[in-house]
Amino acid sequence: MVLFLDYAPSEETIQWANQVLEANKHLPTILVTHNLVKPVGNTGSAVIDGAECEYIWNNVIKNNNQIFLTINGHHTGSGYMVRKNASGNDVIMIVVDYQGYYRGGNGYMRLLEFDETENKIYNFTFSPYVINMPEKARSEQDIPELTSSDQKYAIDINFAERLNFGN
Repeated sequence: MVLFLDYAPSEETIQWANQVLEANKHLPTILVTHNLVKPVGNTGSAVIDGAECEYIWNNVIKNNNQIFLTINGHHTGSGYMVRKNASGNDVIMIVVDYQGYYRGGNGYMRLLEFDETENKIYNFTFSPYVINMPEKARSEQDIPELTSSDQKYAIDINFAERLNFGN
């Protein structure tokens, strides 16, 4: 399941999210929201972005074990962190935002590949816009695929263990 929360979710939204999660405890869940973690420079790391985001962690993510991955934007750049939930399981928290890049993001997209054989989540960043642009029309900032360590990487996850909730 993919569950979307709005920017600065209200108490009513938090209650709704918890009701949806309670009714679907058996479904592995990706939570998507506008702001949760922010990148730490170009290191590929991220941190929780203050009290408002800690509120989302404490009131939605931490106690809902089926949430194994979060994705947000808000802060230009990319990174991730892993945090233990109340059940002692990892929650992968990814931030991806290209709006501050050349041409407002140059059409960049993040692709996540879930490889259950290798137990990895592969992250790739590319621009279908740039890929389809004639090469002679590209500037040096028109890069088809971003390959730095904060844009192209793999995250280890044991899918069988992490997504087994006992339900």
